[in-house]
Amino acid sequence: MFATAAELLPHTAHPVRADVAEIPYRDEQGETTIHGWLFAPAAAPDGPRPTIVSPAGYDSTAESGWVYSMGAVARGYTVLSVEGPGQGKSLYVDRRYFRPDYEVAATQILDWALSRDDVDDNAVVMVGRSFAGYLAPRAVAHDDRWAGLVCDPAQPDMGAKLPSGAAGTVAAPLMTALAKASREKADFFGARMAAHGTTSIAEYFAELPKYSMLDSAAAIRCPTLIVECPGDPVGGGGRALLEVMAPGIAEYREFDAGSGIDGHIGGLGQRPWEEAVFDWVDATIAGAG
Repeated sequence: MFATAAELLPHTAHPVRADVAEIPYRDEQGETTIHGWLFAPAAAPDGPRPTIVSPAGYDSTAESGWVYSMGAVARGYTVLSVEGPGQGKSLYVDRRYFRPDYEVAATQILDWALSRDDVDDNAVVMVGRSFAGYLAPRAVAHDDRWAGLVCDPAQPDMGAKLPSGAAGTVAAPLMTALAKASREKADFFGARMAAHGTTSIAEYFAELPKYSMLDSAAAIRCPTLIVECPGDPVGGGGRALLEVMAPGIAEYREFDAGSGIDGHIGGLGQRPWEEAVFDWVDATIAGAG
């Protein structure tokens, strides 16, 4: 359905080119492809252009990334909305699950992007939103070719919010019981368990602490914007990332509800979010040039 709709994007009031991206990917299981979409202004001139790489989130796809690509495309950026292990085709078809070392996928995604004539090698920015607030900083910490990084929200330690002590002992049994009584909770945990390749909530909880990149955060060398939106239920990890990064690398920006930005990754306040974040990206790209 999305592919059919994408054929119409060049004919809208603000024409957009939408091309399927099938990116070669190799891991311990062998060779396959990572699925994505490359969006760009239809009237963009030939030649290399500043590009944003936008990984999917916990339970989203490259297609759903179009919603969060429109603002950047309107600014003239090319946007690669891309899946990876644990997401979309990689999960449903190839049975590739989330992996803590996301740089394995991200490096191959960046290799593919930089091989294109329409991508500016010196102006590729990683924008990680939702679960990609873990994936993005992890990737950038292991590859110095990125020109910039945005995290909203930064989630450098996915196990940080798990309860410890006595509460930690009963957390998995309690959530398992609640999931049996609530379709909503069963769907919530079921989707995450599937993405991680686990079969129980206890296994899922045991997996989350592996998703920490705090010990590699000091290796991030590109300009970084750490965003915190009010009311984001998975927010609150930005300061932890900032504290372990090298001085002068990151800017921490906490929006207030009066800005219209409110909720997970800005909620309905996408226009003011885009204005603030893409102003920063514009300045970062200009400074790199």
